[in-house]
Amino acid sequence: MEYEAEFVEDQNSFFKQDRIRECTEDYYLINEDQLKTEDRIIGNYYLGADFGKKVDYSVITLLKQEPDQNHRLTLLKQFDLGTPYTDIVAFIQRLNQKLDISKAT
Repeated sequence: MEYEAEFVEDQNSFFKQDRIRECTEDYYLINEDQLKTEDRIIGNYYLGADFGKKVDYSVITLLKQEPDQNHRLTLLKQFDLGTPYTDIVAFIQRLNQKLDISKAT
């Protein structure tokens, strides 16, 4: 595993490489066009947001809890630099209307 251009051993990392691979292999990403339909998207979801502005990008991540209790990445959205926070919050509200978001952080 690589962190800040340096390789990190499993014993020095918070998430083990095997666990990361389990959560990133063979997963389904939500297409943003699905958010424009009237149908709700079923599942237990967790949302994370990192707000940037002029130097850092604002990013939204959405995880879905699988039946085996693993979490899978289902949406990763990076907004353009300078995107108004109101646009990002509106996107989060649209996600919340379409999905059963259990927790936002």
